[in-house]
Amino acid sequence: MPSRAHHISKNNNHQQGLIIARRPGDFARLLDSKTGQTIKEINAPKNHFFFGHSCFNQTNIIISCGDQNSLGKLAIYDLELNFKHFIELNNFGPHQIEMIDDNKIAVAVGGLQTVDRKILNLESFKSELIIIDLSKNKITNRFNLKNQKLSIRHLHIHNSKIIIATQIPNRDELYDDLNTPLLYELKNNQLMALPHPNWNTFKQYIASVSFNDNQLIATSPKGHTLGIWNINN
Repeated sequence: MPSRAHHISKNNNHQQGLIIARRPGDFARLLDSKTGQTIKEINAPKNHFFFGHSCFNQTNIIISCGDQNSLGKLAIYDLELNFKHFIELNNFGPHQIEMIDDNKIAVAVGGLQTVDRKILNLESFKSELIIIDLSKNKITNRFNLKNQKLSIRHLHIHNSKIIIATQIPNRDELYDDLNTPLLYELKNNQLMALPHPNWNTFKQYIASVSFNDNQLIATSPKGHTLGIWNINN
């Protein structure tokens, strides 16, 4: 790899994978997921950076990115990595994106404006979960958390259920007395907290989340912790 990467998304229909640069990198590599051979490499559109995540639908590759001020966009490519267009998100710092179905996509938008990874809007950032209809290139829903200290960075979708993972951006401060829920499910058009007896275990930082019909697993690199939930209760 030319430099540090962040995420690999898979296109099972074409035995392809796409490796994306870690924010604020500018490269993506399309590879044959069976042989590991590179098919094509691209750089981010001019004056833009990739933000670490992508996904496939039947006809497109979607990559989260932003301009030099971290203003968020989705870069839409065809399956051979030819750039098609942007979808403007009108917020800062989109990160993980996943398909809900072949036309709808969920975007975890952290809300943080950064320059050289320095946060410029820590006191005023607005994080949200955005739902987009790709057939219309249109935002259809925006969901916010009541706790505005939390930044939504990662998510997972399984059987149309959406669960998001959050973090407190200024986590260098000590929050020993703060037991803030960090995982939320989109339910009845609102983000509902998942239960845990001691959220401080995760040091106010969930990095990745994944679940199936039975279990949910979430990781905290800052807390050196792996949490496993029963998805039914």
